[in-house]
Amino acid sequence: MVTKEEFLAYEDVCLSGVTNMFDIRKIKELSGLTRDAIVDIMKNYSVYRRTYLPEPKSGS
Repeated sequence: MVTKEEFLAYEDVCLSGVTNMFDIRKIKELSGLTRDAIVDIMKNYSVYRRTYLPEPKSGS
């Protein structure tokens, strides 16, 4: 399980549009994450997104 900070570092690289998100070496260079953390995020992206970036509740 990666931390929220690790997920957000990955997400920052993703949102920057600087690299292809399948280029693990470049993601590692830009984010400072380990290869294992990057692969874990790639495999479980939707789980981490729901956990660390929940959708705001609508209404009221």
